Amino acid sequence: MALIVFLITTYLYASIPFGLLISRLRGVDIRKVGSGNIGATNVSRALGIWYAIPVGLLDFTKGLLPVLLASLFLHTQVSVALVAAVALLGHIFPLYLKFKGGKGAATYAGTMSVILGLPLFILLLLLWIVGLYATKLMSLVNLILSGIVIIIVILATHSLVFTCYALFAALVIAYSHRENIKRLLEGKENKLKL
Repeated sequence: MALIVFLITTYLYASIPFGLLISRLRGVDIRKVGSGNIGATNVSRALGIWYAIPVGLLDFTKGLLPVLLASLFLHTQVSVALVAAVALLGHIFPLYLKFKGGKGAATYAGTMSVILGLPLFILLLLLWIVGLYATKLMSLVNLILSGIVIIIVILATHSLVFTCYALFAALVIAYSHRENIKRLLEGKENKLKL
């Protein structure tokens, strides 16, 4: 019963479209600007970094808070992984926006900050920053890191459950980035201005 409550509340929280809500503070419907995505990357392009940062941080909490609470109160790896998966799905397929949400990278990072722990998460964050600075391609860096995370989870946790979650997340993130992948292959993906 506790797990069901966790899963429902996690999905409802992860469905909150922070990018849309924050962009509306400027009178902008972020779904009608740029790529139309509600995530921090599109907010950054449309409104600037100072609006994108809170969006990214709030989307990060969608993964961090439910997984942290699940690890404290549900105790089993299967329960934690299920909560993490629902957080990711809630962000990408939000109830409140007819299941059209963000790309999932920030929420996934939030889940992994708990599953891998702070030292490994900081290492991944540094890799993400270096990759982003080098390529200016957010989608490419997110896709590559989601693959690297699978290897790190295997080596660090030796957990089949968390490895399955990392693999599932990488596939879901690849799906959410399907248009980006097409543009990357065509050499048409927009670069960030850092």
